[in-house]
Amino acid sequence: MLETRQSTTPSGTSSQPRCLVVMYHYIRHARTPSGEGIHAITPDELRAQLEKLITRYTPITWPDFVSWKAGRTQFSTDMALFTFDDGLKDHLRFAAPVLEEYGIQGIFFVPGIVLVEPTMLTAHAVHALVGKIGMKAFQQRLRERLVDLPRSMDLDESERRIATQIYHYEDIETASMKYLLNFKLSPGFRRELIEMMMQEEIGPSADLAREFYLNWEDLIRLQARGHTIGGHGFSHDPYSQLSHGDRDRDLRQSADVLEEGLGPGSRPFSYPFGQVDDETADVCRRAGFHHGFTTRREWAAANAPDMLIPRVDTIHVDAFLEESTSCSRR
Repeated sequence: MLETRQSTTPSGTSSQPRCLVVMYHYIRHARTPSGEGIHAITPDELRAQLEKLITRYTPITWPDFVSWKAGRTQFSTDMALFTFDDGLKDHLRFAAPVLEEYGIQGIFFVPGIVLVEPTMLTAHAVHALVGKIGMKAFQQRLRERLVDLPRSMDLDESERRIATQIYHYEDIETASMKYLLNFKLSPGFRRELIEMMMQEEIGPSADLAREFYLNWEDLIRLQARGHTIGGHGFSHDPYSQLSHGDRDRDLRQSADVLEEGLGPGSRPFSYPFGQVDDETADVCRRAGFHHGFTTRREWAAANAPDMLIPRVDTIHVDAFLEESTSCSRR
């Protein structure tokens, strides 16, 4: 195991170390047949990034992070914490073994619904469909099914701008399509629509889900190997789309499912789609989660709000660190 590097530097000084929290999703060897749909990094790419980061930063676990945030542990260098969203089988097959080569434990955030029923999350079903038939065919078939939607569902200029920020790795038309699906269509209609397309193009989504997501046995194995399991919502719907009551129930369900399957304990949370405001953060805390992780691209400071921890996407890490270095030299 890697040694924890500690410091006696008093908290609050100008040299106070920060933590780079890195966010990952798909980790797999093969690209999809069409070259579209799933935006993955390979295990070798993960390994290369880890090697680069741990030469500069102290890799820490979630318990280390909790202790540092609480002021019980101090570090002499900036740190790195590695997190994985969506509860994918990729994380057990590929990510955890690479982490363990370097004595690193990560945080694995899991949506509750995939643990209690074999179902594809809508976002992943879209990735699978695009991987099977290609983006152009998917968009065409989607447009055919949405032709009768009211004009109010069209994206305005500000929404298209937000779409390109959320889906920064897509062109504007693809980003806009994903924004329409995930943020404007109602959750029930969205699930019904994509499930119908899944049946037509791939087959029963339950069959794919069993191979796609971690199960209880997988989570227990990861936890036994020193990794942390966290919540990622129950339904994986953006909280901006849910009523306050549905949002509160979703957070509570997420906490309850993990407690039932893994036992009681303090766990972190990753907000689906990074959707969080102060009220949601407070409800998340009251549901029993200890820290909430966002998609805001910043360093995590010791005094950052516990339920609003920033993270940097793996594909942005190099640019983010270069920007940080440039700023520090000014």
